[in-house]
Amino acid sequence: MNVRPRACDNCRYWSDQVAAVTEGGITVAVCLNFDAEKHSQYVAGVYSCSQHAEGYLGAIDEPGADPLRYT
Repeated sequence: MNVRPRACDNCRYWSDQVAAVTEGGITVAVCLNFDAEKHSQYVAGVYSCSQHAEGYLGAIDEPGADPLRYT
């Protein structure tokens, strides 16, 4: 089985809407998890934390997402 590491780029709280690419070409996005230590900060996709939540259904702010889908 192919298991992805617990990194921000596959966490449901790593924003799909508020992201940027740094001068070095690293993608960063805002952490939307109120309980995470990096909440409201730009975080690189390789970062991880203990508040990680699997994002197999997509980020909580993905375009067109059903808001009740993640409750």
